[in-house]
Amino acid sequence: MQTATFRLYDALTGGINVWEETAQVTVLGGIYSHSLGKVEPLVGGDFASTVYLSVEVGGLELSPRTEMTYAPYALAVNSAQQIAVRGCSGQVGDIKYSILPPTQFATQNGECWVPMDGRGISGTSLASLMSIATIPDMSGLFMRATEYFGDNDPGRDNNASYSLQTDENKEHDHDLDLSTERDGSHGHDVDVDLLLVEQPPNSNGEAVISGGGRLGGLLLPNPTAPLTASGETTSNGPHAHGISGKTVGSGGNETRPKNMNFFIYIRVD
Repeated sequence: MQTATFRLYDALTGGINVWEETAQVTVLGGIYSHSLGKVEPLVGGDFASTVYLSVEVGGLELSPRTEMTYAPYALAVNSAQQIAVRGCSGQVGDIKYSILPPTQFATQNGECWVPMDGRGISGTSLASLMSIATIPDMSGLFMRATEYFGDNDPGRDNNASYSLQTDENKEHDHDLDLSTERDGSHGHDVDVDLLLVEQPPNSNGEAVISGGGRLGGLLLPNPTAPLTASGETTSNGPHAHGISGKTVGSGGNETRPKNMNFFIYIRVD
């Protein structure tokens, strides 16, 4: 049984010691086995750049140091879940959806992420890379993929990444029938004022009635004795009436598909 100290350095010689642990190992014929991180846990930040393993036994460091490389399975895991500088997941500029609120999200993903709430980010890596001082406020907005080529996004004048587009409804119309049917026979009420005047009998002894009056705006002669009558036109004249107007508005206060809310975060460092 031997006492061995394992260290990780950021250089083949000299450099900075980024991690170490001491453990008891069993040596048989000069061969031993030990799982790094068994005593002092390893974190993703320890492998943000190339590191070199140093082994010290009995106060003597074995030389040269061994460069740490990926095993095939470790490479696959790292590609899917890379933990970079300061223990943060992902890379600068990445965006994540999450059901976790900011405090819990930072616990799981690191302090390099912030909510996309329009805050200032001066001094961060993202601000330097993109020459920006604030991040967009994604509150209540949907995400849309940038158009890379062609004409897949005709409704957007500014197709640059990070650009905001306001809401809009595509131009459209509604078919309307703006007249009544012509087969609806009906009549109209009419009031008529008549004026009748009795004259002396004619040579044959017959009574003579002359008259005058008003029909609509037409004045008839000899208006002396008014008589009022009323009636209606016949109902066998099919015709149509013109109609003007607009459809009745309905719906809510926005146009949207079915959706679900999530927190949206962006990595700034």
